[in-house]
Formats: sequence, C-alpha cells, structure tokens
Amino acid sequence: MRSTLGEFDLDVSSTPQEDYSSLLRSLRRRKGFGIEFVRCSPAGGSELIAKIRRDLPQKAAGVLDLEEPISNLIDKIKEFPNQENLNILFIVGLEKSLVEYIRPGYGGAGDYYNLDTIPPILSHLNWQRENFRDQFRHLCFVFLLPSFAIKYILRRAPDFFDWGSGVVDFPTDSNSLMSASFKLLFERTNEEDYLELPDSDRTAKILEIQELIDEPNQESNRKVDLYFEKGLVHSTGSKYEEAIISFNRVLENEPNLPPVWNNLGIALGGLGRYEKAIESFDRSLEINPACYTAWHGKGIALNNLNRYKEAIESFERAIEIKPYYYTAWHGRAVALGGLGRYEEAIESFDHSLEIKPDLAEAWNNKGITLGCLSRYDEAIESFDRSLEIKPDLAEAWNNRGITLIEIDRYEEAISSFDHAVAITPNYSTAWNKRGIALSNLGRYEEAIESYDTALTIKPQDHAVWYERGVVLFNLTKYEEAITSFDKSLEINPEYSYIWNNRGNILCDNLGRYKEAIISFDKALEINPKDDVAWYNRGIALQKLGRYEEAISSIYQAIYIKPNDAFKWEAIEILVPLLEDTFTKVKSLQKGIKILEEIGNLKRLLSFTYKLGRALFEVGNFTEAIVNFQTCEQIAQELNDIPNLALTLFQLARLYHLIGRLEQSRLYFKDSLRLFKRLDDPENSATSTLALGNLEMQIGKIPEALIHLKEAKTYYQAQDNSDRLSEVNFLLKILEEATANYVNR
Repeated sequence: MRSTLGEFDLDVSSTPQEDYSSLLRSLRRRKGFGIEFVRCSPAGGSELIAKIRRDLPQKAAGVLDLEEPISNLIDKIKEFPNQENLNILFIVGLEKSLVEYIRPGYGGAGDYYNLDTIPPILSHLNWQRENFRDQFRHLCFVFLLPSFAIKYILRRAPDFFDWGSGVVDFPTDSNSLMSASFKLLFERTNEEDYLELPDSDRTAKILEIQELIDEPNQESNRKVDLYFEKGLVHSTGSKYEEAIISFNRVLENEPNLPPVWNNLGIALGGLGRYEKAIESFDRSLEINPACYTAWHGKGIALNNLNRYKEAIESFERAIEIKPYYYTAWHGRAVALGGLGRYEEAIESFDHSLEIKPDLAEAWNNKGITLGCLSRYDEAIESFDRSLEIKPDLAEAWNNRGITLIEIDRYEEAISSFDHAVAITPNYSTAWNKRGIALSNLGRYEEAIESYDTALTIKPQDHAVWYERGVVLFNLTKYEEAITSFDKSLEINPEYSYIWNNRGNILCDNLGRYKEAIISFDKALEINPKDDVAWYNRGIALQKLGRYEEAISSIYQAIYIKPNDAFKWEAIEILVPLLEDTFTKVKSLQKGIKILEEIGNLKRLLSFTYKLGRALFEVGNFTEAIVNFQTCEQIAQELNDIPNLALTLFQLARLYHLIGRLEQSRLYFKDSLRLFKRLDDPENSATSTLALGNLEMQIGKIPEALIHLKEAKTYYQAQDNSDRLSEVNFLLKILEEATANYVNR
C-alpha cells in the first residue's frame, strides 16, 4: 500500500504484491538520488532486501544496518564501504535513534510521541536534506522502518519526509511472522525478566510487540499472546492503565485464562483499585482454584484494604498450594502485623527469610514489626540486614531513623534520614522525620529547613505543618507557630490535638484568651473526650475571671480522667475565688462525689474539710458537723494527724456554737493535745484560747484561768496585739466574775 503524507493513516486497499511491484518499478526507473519509505518488520525487511536484490540484479544494493542510536546519518553513509558505486542503499535500524524519545501509548498518534523534544537524528534529517541530495546524487535510499518510526518521522521531520515518494507497506510473510512472534514470546524465562528493563528497552519492547500485532498476516490467536505479553511489559514498568487495556484485549477473545485475570488484578491493584482487583483475582480462582499467584495477589489487595483476616486466609491458601512461596509468607506477616499480632508476624517473616534470606523488603518489614514490640535494638539489626542486601532501599534507611529516634539516638537517626533522602530526594516522610530528630536535639532552625523541604515536596502534609509549628513555638515565634498550625488545620481540620495546642499558645503565650477558648471548643467538637482540652479551656476561662465556668470545664476534664493531680489542684485554687459561698458548696460537693467514686482519700479529706468550712460560713452548722465528722474518720484512717487536729478544732467550734458545750470542750482538748504533739504553737495557742473561753462560759474558772494565761504568754511572746487584747478582755471578765463570786 503506497501512501502519501496526507493519506498515510487511511485504509487504502491494495495487495502486498501490488505494493511490491510499485516499489520495484520505482527503483528500476530511478536514476540517481531518491528516498523511499517502507513499513515492515525486521524479518519482513530482510525478506524484502533479498527479494529486491534478486529481482533487480542490475542495481548494486547495499545495507547500512544501524545497530546503535545515531545523530548523524550523512557521516555513516560516507563511511559505508564502496557507497560511491552503489545504486540503492537500504537503511535499517533508524528507529533505534527514536525509541528514547517516544512514549508508547494505547490511543491515537498523540499518545506515541514526545512533542517536547525532537530526536537529534530527525533534526539532522530535516536540516541536512539538501546535503543528502548534493552528496549522494547517485544513491536511492530505502528506509525500512516499523510503523511507529514512520509516523514519528512524518510528524517531526516533515521536510525530509516530503522528499520521499510516500510509504510502501510490506507485510511479513506468515512463516517469518510466526518465527518472529515465537522468538519474542519465548525469549523471556519468566515475568520477572521484564522488571529490570531500562525505560528505553521497555519502550522498544512494547513497540516491537505492537508491530507484530499490527502485521496484516498475524494470526488472531497469536495476537492474543502478544497482547498479553504487551500487558506484562507495561505492568512490570508500572504503566497499569496501558496494561489493563492490553489484558482486556486478551479477555475479549479468551475470557477463561487465569494468568490474564491474575495479571489484570495486579494492574488494578497498582492503581489502587483494590475491590476491582479482588474481583479479577476471584475470576482467576473460579477457573483455577490452585492458582497460588492469584491467592497471593488477592491477599495483597485485601491487605491494602485493611481486611487483614481475609488477607491471611488468602495467603494461607497460597502457602497450602506452594509451601515455599516466600512472598506469601511475607504478605501473611504484613497482615498479622496489621492485626497487632506482632509475634506471629515475626514468625511469618522468618519463614519468608528462611526461604529467601536476601529479601530486603522482608528484613525491612520485620524491623518495623520489632519496633512495634519496642524491641528497638533487634529492629535496627533487621534494618541493617535489609541495607546489607539493598543499600539503596530508602524505606529501610527511613525506618531505621525512626527507630533510632525512639531510643533517643538522634544524631544517628539524622544520618539515616540523610541516606534516605540522598537515595530519594523527594522522600517527604524522611525529611519530616529528620526535622523531628533535629528538633529533639534543639537544632530548631535546621529542623525548620528540613520541614520546609518536606513541604516543598508535599505541601498538603498537615502533620509536617504541625511539627513545624511546634518548632516555631520552641523558638518563641508564637505568631508564626499559629500560622503553621492554621495551615495544618486548613488541610485537615479534624485533629483535636492541633486545635488544643493552638489554644495553648493563644492562652499562655499571647494572652488572647477568647480566641484560645474558641480553639479549645473546636478541639472538643472533634473529640468531646479530650480531657486536656477541657482542662486548658478552664484555665483560659480562669484568666478571664469566669471562675464558675472554669470550674465546670475542669470538672469535665476530671470526669474523663479523674486521677490527674493538677486538675484537682486547679479546682482547689478556683473554688476560693468564687464570690458566692453557695456556689462554692456546690462545686466542692461535685468534687467529693467523684473522689468517693475513685477512692482518693487524701484529696477527699481536703475537699470535705473545705466543704465543712464553706457550710460553716453560710451558717449550715448541722451539715458542716457531718462533713467534719467524715473528715475525722478519713484523717484517722490515713493517720493524718495535722488534718485530724484541724478537723477536731472545727468540730469543737461548731459544737460550741450550737450549745453542745461539753462535747465542744472535749474536741478542743483533743485538738489541743494533737497540736502540741505536732509542735504547732500557733494552732496550740488558738485552741488554748478557745478552750479557755468555753471553760469560762461553763463555769470551770480555774481551768479557764490556766488556759487563758497560757494563751496570753504565747501572744505576748509573738507581740500579737489583737490576740493579746482578746485574751486580756477575757481575763478581765474572768477576774471580775471571780471577785464577785468571792464577795458573795
């Protein structure tokens, strides 16, 4: 089929014999310079050269076989032996100079060509076409090329192409085509052969396969095999969309091939379409339940969906069929780790490594699992084994660094992260973790640089913005820290701890208490069980003088986590600040109820004592007595002599006020005894004065006189004029009463 530039892609009907005859006539008549383009396969090209040499014996023909990419064809022709005596020069292999610049695809022409860069050889052909004519007027050039190369020349070297006589389509004969197809299909020993292909070789392989598929004489069943092969080349190069199209072309013709369904599942999984991948693996297993690779692939897809129990079942089915299937043991270990069954996971990793000791990924993942068990030294050994096998495994360097952070070996951690980013400069996680290690060393400015690099790579990583904010806080750059937290929350507003820490800076460092409360409220919308946010909210309310609300907020924190001493201490500070005594009583009663439930006797004693004092203040003597009696019991149980002495003194005062004077006298005497035992002269004097006053009232004059004089002696020594005045007043009354008694 001879086609012109404009009609190259049209379907022009002609027979192979007609096309050949047309080319032969052109070459026979040609006297000197000319250019012919022939679309053919390598096998078809060899056949065509032999046929032309046979049919045109009067023409001297040579073959320039380009085995490597070139950028200058004129020099190659000049160097060709005896070229000045030739009439025809066949150019074979020019496509090798184009492959590096081609992006093979599955759609139209636009998917085949990199339009950004022109291959040097095509620039050369465009600019040197007059030189071709002038230097080689005696030669007719016949370019034997596959379809993709002709299309590329047509689009990227149109000036050179215009000098040609069009394109002749020369199909490969059936026998040669079968031989070429079989050679391609059977030259690999397994699918892994394609994994190590460089990009240029992978592109060339795909183009070679496509040429064989497009051959007019290609048999339909062989096309199926070639599409499958093309899918494998795409899939092993992570070109999963293209692979899926190739595999689907196979399944349109042969829907019952388990390997195709299996590889389709792998490609779907590579795109993160795990549910569809599982469907594909299941189709494979319906046809062949013993396809262990399909069980394995299904397990991987289930792992990626966090469906670990089902994944374990799939991996175990694969292992039943092939006990030494090390990748299935490895996948099973990952699934067990996902369930938190770390010891079993390590056993499974060990099975995998017994079979294949040089599986670097298994050593790496085993290290992660050991880290989950806090077996950090063993984890580091495992990462080191991984790196002995594969020194450029960036993930192992990163995980090693993370583990070193856990045991505070920050300098070594930084070195590990440096290795990771040297291998993979765009490894944002490693830059982030490196920042954390630097921060832990107090190298905050360097940490910021590391975080900024991570954010250049992955600007939507909210965790890095947060860590960056923490470091800015440590640098006392509070406004910048808030800005960094805000960026984190803009990306993901659902993290309560970030709202909480934002509120802390606003409250503690910037004095913006109302804004802080808004931030704490956001934290609590997300996590109403965040006791720290409730507590911090209470502190902000305290700063605003809103004491009752502050107490309520801190009690919310206590309900969630009641054993933190700092929360109770905050309540004890806040309660005295309340102006209304009845509100004080309610606040203390709330605390007492919680303390009784958690059995914190020491704190319960303190709150009960304070409640007794508050009830005393409002004149509720009966309930005050009940509370102090409870205090008495708790203090005795705790053997807390100081608080027992104070409690007895308060009971004595209350009994005095309600007229139960003998009980009051007993409690005063007991409290006085304990204060003296504690060597507490101030409280001893207070009790002595109160006891003397009571004894004077009940007519125990000698005892009253002794106690009042004892109190006077102490207050004289302390130069306490107020107390001394009170004692002297009572002594005067007592002396007058005594004188009156004597005169009678």
